[in-house]
Amino acid sequence: MSADIIFTFNGFRRGFIATVPLGMGASTFGALFGFLADQQGLSAIEALLMSGLVFAGASQLVALELWSTNSSILLISLAAAFVNLRFMMMAAAMRPWLAGLSPAKAYGSLVLLVDMSFALSLSDMNKGGRDAAFFLGSSVLLWLVWVASTGFGFAFGHLLSDPEAWGLDFLVPACFISMTVPLYQQRRSLVPWSVAAGASCLAWQTLPGASYLLVGAVAGALTGALLDERR
Repeated sequence: MSADIIFTFNGFRRGFIATVPLGMGASTFGALFGFLADQQGLSAIEALLMSGLVFAGASQLVALELWSTNSSILLISLAAAFVNLRFMMMAAAMRPWLAGLSPAKAYGSLVLLVDMSFALSLSDMNKGGRDAAFFLGSSVLLWLVWVASTGFGFAFGHLLSDPEAWGLDFLVPACFISMTVPLYQQRRSLVPWSVAAGASCLAWQTLPGASYLLVGAVAGALTGALLDERR
């Protein structure tokens, strides 16, 4: 299939335009990160650089949460890495499009890989799409929206004098809870989730700092892997 793959500006433009509706949803998440970055004492440059260079909402929120507890750089890095492990599977799924491209085009596209651009591009690929630039165009649109909305949230978030009065202190947990909904796979999903929650609570009571995040992530991942192995 890779021999038939093309990479054109028309494909880039098509991916860019097709992602505009998804960008509206991403802008809300980006504004949330900008607002929280301001609340945690990051400068505007730091917040924008994190969104521009990391470009991964879930891991950015995890890093921000750990940063507020004065956790070590190692712990923050490991937690972000665990959250982002899913991108390895996504990158592998994009191989039919990217395998035949030059390294610059293939890895340049993967640098901006996120959940939304992956889902939209995979759908186009499965429908017979041959233009891999669709993937890059989709990702670029989301990157621009993400950075711009981060700046917006940072600039105007301070207008909320009492965030807790609006329940905004619960935004991060709410975001992560909502992210689990599409991952639900019947009742078998509840087992690793329960193990992760239990291990996190136990570590929270017995271990220092925010290490409970890593303990829960590892416990849940190992449980899920064991269940898949037995299936």
